[in-house]
Amino acid sequence: MLREVRILLDRGDALCRVCKLAFGDDASLYILPTAGLATYHYGQVAHAKGQRDVQIHWPGLPYASKRVPKISIHESGHVHVKGEAGKSGPLIGTPLSEYRGEHVATITADHFAALPRYPSAVRTEGEVVDLILDPQPGMASLAVMLYINAEDAVFGDDCQITGGLMRPNLDAPLRFGLRTVSRPPLIAAASDVGGITAIAGWLRGASHGPFFAVRGQSPLSAVSPGAL
Repeated sequence: MLREVRILLDRGDALCRVCKLAFGDDASLYILPTAGLATYHYGQVAHAKGQRDVQIHWPGLPYASKRVPKISIHESGHVHVKGEAGKSGPLIGTPLSEYRGEHVATITADHFAALPRYPSAVRTEGEVVDLILDPQPGMASLAVMLYINAEDAVFGDDCQITGGLMRPNLDAPLRFGLRTVSRPPLIAAASDVGGITAIAGWLRGASHGPFFAVRGQSPLSAVSPGAL
C-alpha cells in the first residue's frame, strides 16, 4: 500500500528534496514542503472576488514553526495546516471522492539553491517511493501542481506524472497527477535567502475565496540535509 511519495529534484550537483506527499488509510492527502534550515510561516490567505493574482506576504502569516508544517487535505473535504504553533483551519470543501481532475495544490521552489540535499538512498518500490524530477536546462526554479481524480486518470491540465492508490472506503482508485513547470529563478542568485511555498485548500472550482499557504525560507549559504 502506497504511503508516501517523496518528490526530489536532480539539481545536477546533487539530489534535493522538494516536498513529501503522504496518504492516509482513508485516502486523505498530506503535503509537507521542504526548505533547508528554515523557519516556516503558515496560515490562511484570502483571494478576493475579481482579484486576478494574490500576493502572499509570508511575514504576515499568523503562525511560525521550525518544523515542517503539514497541509492536510482530508478525504472528507476538510483542509487545515498544522505546525508547532498550532492548527490553522479547517476550511470545509468537497470530499476527494468527488474530484474529477481538478487542481488541488501547488508547491513552488523559488531557487534550486534553497533546496536541501537528499541524504538517503533512492527508493523506487514499496510503501515509500522517491520520484526524481529533471528540470529543463538553464532553469533554476520549479512549480509542482497536484491534481486529483477519483474516477479516472484524466486531469484539467497535462500531467507528466500520474499515479493512484486504493483504499477500503473508496469505490475506485484515487488518481493523482503531477504537472511540473521549470522556470527561471524567482529570486536573484545573489539573494541571501530562498525557499519553498505551498498553497492548497481552495473550494473545488472556485475562482476566489480562502486557502492556505506555507512558506519555508532559509539562508542559501546554510542549506543542509535537515530532517523531514
